[in-house]
Order: sequence, then C-alpha cells, then structure tokens
Amino acid sequence: MTGDQAGRESGEMEELVSQLNRLLQSYNDMTEERDKRVTNRAVTDMEVPRSMFLEIESWDPDEPGAITVSGFFQLFEDVAGNISQTKRMRLLRAKAKGTAKQFLIDNSDLSASATPYTDTKAAMIAWFGRENPAKAAAQLWTTKATPGESLRKFAERIHRLAKTAVSEEGEGMTIAQKASWVKRKTLKAFIKG
Repeated sequence: MTGDQAGRESGEMEELVSQLNRLLQSYNDMTEERDKRVTNRAVTDMEVPRSMFLEIESWDPDEPGAITVSGFFQLFEDVAGNISQTKRMRLLRAKAKGTAKQFLIDNSDLSASATPYTDTKAAMIAWFGRENPAKAAAQLWTTKATPGESLRKFAERIHRLAKTAVSEEGEGMTIAQKASWVKRKTLKAFIKG
C-alpha cells in the first residue's frame, strides 16, 4: 500500500466517520422531537377519546322507553372503562339530557369533591332510581306509543306506570282493589295512547 492509497483511505474513513456523526446527530434530534410530541400529547390526552363520545348514547330519563338510571350507568362504565373521574364527569355532562342534565346543573357542587364521578353517580341513582307515583300518574294519561315501539312494549310501559301510579291514587284500597285499578287504568291508557 502506497502512501497515496493510505491517505485516500484515511480521507474516506474520516468522511465515513463524519457521515456517521451527522447521522447520529440527526437521530438524536428526531428522538428529542418525538419526546416533545409525546409530552404535548400527554397534555391533550386529558380529553375524552372521541370514540367514547360516539359509543355512548345520550340519556334522558323522561324520554319514552328510556333505560333505567342503573342501566345507563352500566352501559356508560362498560365504555368509559378506567378513564379518570374528571374525564368521566365530562363525558357524563355531554351525554345527560333533559332532567338528567338539569340534575347535573343543580348539583354542580358534587364536581368539587375528590371523587366527582362516583359522588354524582350515587346521587343520580338515588334521585332517578326512585319511582315517583305522582309523576307516573300524570304520565299515565299523557303517554303515547312512540314510532317503532311494538304494542307489547307500549303495553308493558303503561302497565309499569299504572303500578307506580296506584301508590298515589290508590291510597286506602285493598290489594285486590289496587290490582283491579291497575288493570282498568292500564286498559284505558292503552286505548287512549
């Protein structure tokens, strides 16, 4: 090997090392950028995933054929999984409609607790889980079949309302009289609706 060849190889080696250094520097720069993006993503990760918003149906307890409050929370938690209490509250506020939304507004102080979702859920189950005989009696006479609702479902809904309403309007009746009252009122409301 001549001195000329050795010099060329040394120059090529220096060029190769220089390229390798530039490559490593570029890689380090890319890694730093990626780390910054991950940090920024963690900040925006406080948002509830869009898929959850799309998967959970809105809930209005006064809507005809609405599921129970317990049923709503069971479905809600199946989708919400293990997201934070704050995210669950945000999702709950977005999915509550009608009197449920008003309940959340009226009880907004529950959001300040250490476990806002758990406390709000317990309060909503206590409030909406109760059967309200006066409300059921009023609904019994105004209930109409909804489009797409089968006659059987409509009849079952009216029968449930009548069984709840008998507590309001059937005070002082015997068990047999209450059963007769429920049958009579169910039939009248079914024919009217």
